[in-house]
Order: sequence, then C-alpha cells, then structure tokens
Amino acid sequence: MLKKNATFKKGEELYSSGLGKVFPPNYLVGRVIHVEDKPDNEFLNIEVEFLKLPEEQEYFLVFTK
Repeated sequence: MLKKNATFKKGEELYSSGLGKVFPPNYLVGRVIHVEDKPDNEFLNIEVEFLKLPEEQEYFLVFTK
C-alpha cells in the first residue's frame, strides 16, 4: 500500500533503482495491473505483475515521484 499522493496507473512499468545492487538501475521488474483507491483509506492498494516471482526476491524498495 502507498500513500494517496503517489500516482500509479494500470499498465505503468516499474523499474529498479539499482540501489540494492540486485538489479542494475532502470531494469524492468514489473507492471501495475490494478490500482484501488478507497475513499475511507489513506493508502492506495497497488497490484503488480512481476517479471520474476516476488518469492525469488529478498527485498523491494518503492520510490514515488
């Protein structure tokens, strides 16, 4: 879940920052497949389709603009 001031759209591609040194910077890791914005919740619920299974990864770091 992310704060509502984050802007994500269905179909948006997600890239690595390179900070974790697992993937190089700007490596495509997945796509947003669903964004849910409930009025009674201060967070967005984002569903992501990963190119690799999340179970195969140790960490994820999310940055917003």
